[in-house]
Amino acid sequence: MTDDGQRPGSLHSSLHSDRKRQLDYERITFLYGSAGTGLLGLALCCVFMALIIGELYSPTVAAIWALLVIVTYLPRVVLWARFAAKERRGEITLENVTPWELRAAFASIAPYICYVSAAFLPYGENTEIALLFFAVLAVLLIGGGALLYSTSLWVLLIFLHTSFAAIVARCVWEGGYVLSILAVTLVVSYFILLRVILRTHRTIVDSIKLKIDNAHRSFVDPLTRLWNRRRLDLFVEMLVPASRRSRRPFSVVLLDVDHFKEFNDSRGHQAGDDLLISVARVIQDCARDQDLVVRYGGEEFLVVLPSTSSEEAGVLAERILDRVRETTDVTISAGVEEYRSDADFEHMVELADQALYAAKQAGRDSVRIAGHLHRAT
Repeated sequence: MTDDGQRPGSLHSSLHSDRKRQLDYERITFLYGSAGTGLLGLALCCVFMALIIGELYSPTVAAIWALLVIVTYLPRVVLWARFAAKERRGEITLENVTPWELRAAFASIAPYICYVSAAFLPYGENTEIALLFFAVLAVLLIGGGALLYSTSLWVLLIFLHTSFAAIVARCVWEGGYVLSILAVTLVVSYFILLRVILRTHRTIVDSIKLKIDNAHRSFVDPLTRLWNRRRLDLFVEMLVPASRRSRRPFSVVLLDVDHFKEFNDSRGHQAGDDLLISVARVIQDCARDQDLVVRYGGEEFLVVLPSTSSEEAGVLAERILDRVRETTDVTISAGVEEYRSDADFEHMVELADQALYAAKQAGRDSVRIAGHLHRAT
């Protein structure tokens, strides 16, 4: 949807047109892009915790704990590596990126549980010192995670809840003045960090939305709210190779408002602008979700129809002509051409333009298919 509530054209995922999926794409790629730094920070904390366990409890247990943490982190490392490889190959798209956030969250559960299990080891008289160290490390990790993983609440909240719940539970279980104060401090810290995480997440997501909206506006014609030729170029870059691979045709319909100059001169430029908006809305309403509707020139419009033959495109063009005739004070003419693998898109539009000229010559308010003209000659 556009800012004024109109639908500017079909939104193909591969071209970053669906705002919701584009937001997810930006969030999740940012999440995985921060993985290296995040894993390094966790590794350093794990080394430090292993040293604490070895010093305050048992070197053997410290080694076993560290090994378990490494083993449970391996699926997460593999997941991050797979995502990076697929992203380099261009296989991560708006259509398939969303499940990767849940995969990251699920891959984090086991290592986080293993990580916080250190809080439940029997440290004896060193319990207060050990839990104090673990609490400080947990706050540091959450603080760093709020910056690195702030685009995904799932990953952050899993670690926040598991780490704080484990340490607070152990403090409550042990009791005592010092650990009671530590438990209260951790509870207060929990709510502070939770607020920071939510605010940081909201700020970054809003920033991503603004970026998407700015990019979206650069592809939209400001008058009709249809896509512009810049958007068309990106669409065609993906459509032509896809059509060649699948061997499925696509077609274009080039439309031009009949006698628009006379209408504009007699009724004024504002009436002319209102007419273009009305015609654009008719074309958009007649088009399918997968079609791309473009304001191609002053009073010219182009509709790109994936997986559509010229005959089928002609039927759509006739429907547009009927609706324009019924709902406006003007008529419109159309030329249709179907893509052939031996021609480029520019030549395809030129043939549609020739068909449009033939429709004008035939009295306007009509549709001509370029292929039929060629057979006739």
